[in-house]
Amino acid sequence: MNKQTQINILYCDQSVKNTGQVACALMPKAIVGHLVVRRDTILTKAMALAWKATIAGWLAEDDPKKRAHLILNFEGMESKNTEAKYRETPYGSTRKVSDGKYGRRFEYEDGGLAMHTKLKTFDGKQDLYDIFEIDKDNNGFHGVTVKGGLKGYKVDMIDVPNYDHDNKTDPTKFYWQVAFADPDEFNKRPGFLKLPDDVSIVDEFASLIDTELAVDVDMDATGLVGLRFTIGNGAINLGDDYSATLADQSLYTATNVDNGADLDVDSVQWDAATGNVNVQLDATDPDFPASGANIRIDYGPASAIATALMPGHSEASVVAVLG
Repeated sequence: MNKQTQINILYCDQSVKNTGQVACALMPKAIVGHLVVRRDTILTKAMALAWKATIAGWLAEDDPKKRAHLILNFEGMESKNTEAKYRETPYGSTRKVSDGKYGRRFEYEDGGLAMHTKLKTFDGKQDLYDIFEIDKDNNGFHGVTVKGGLKGYKVDMIDVPNYDHDNKTDPTKFYWQVAFADPDEFNKRPGFLKLPDDVSIVDEFASLIDTELAVDVDMDATGLVGLRFTIGNGAINLGDDYSATLADQSLYTATNVDNGADLDVDSVQWDAATGNVNVQLDATDPDFPASGANIRIDYGPASAIATALMPGHSEASVVAVLG
């Protein structure tokens, strides 16, 4: 098979080991990113053959609770491994109680403070996720071999430490730190998804961009509200490039948060003068509530946003109070 096009999960683990060297002498090298997936997600062999569609699908999953996230452009790594534990018997011999655990702190600059605030939302959520490590030099994903395929490493801790501010000697530095739960996943069950040599993982994939939605003009008694869509922590107005997509009425739904009733959206218009999207609810809808009700406006899902020619952006929602 042509090496340039081979897709394979490499299993570097076979029962009791003899020490003659084999072709699977994979050396983990430059870890430049993490693919963060929901706990117990398995990449099957069939999925591995369709790796591009599989991973892209995970990253753009409509259900945020099932979505994967790609963290890229690590520029340095500090080992945070813990020591193995030993005990000495009364007769003076030494026994190992347990292996130490693997841990790493990564440093990055790309994305800056905006990326830091997004990663901070993962802080302490280690029970929800597994992690595939991205090896740029070997061009693939490190994980754990399991029945049926490959899974990410289980983690004990996800930590997003405080950043170090520029001190005129060193630049501002941001961090992403993980502690892995089971050293046997690295030591006894390593697996690696090798991608074609001519594929750049860093260039091939991207996480969704947060669509930031805010109420800019309060909802009046008729159900008219002015919404502002931005990215980059409010720095860029999406309407400048995607006004037609933002004015697509089919992408909007409205719900009365107080009683769960669905409300009809009567019209959606882009207002270039204000930079807002004006969403008008149907005040004749029998479910249209009285003043003071909390109305949630939802935009999406991600697949519909992509179909409407704004690919790569997430769904969004905001709550407005009916005037």
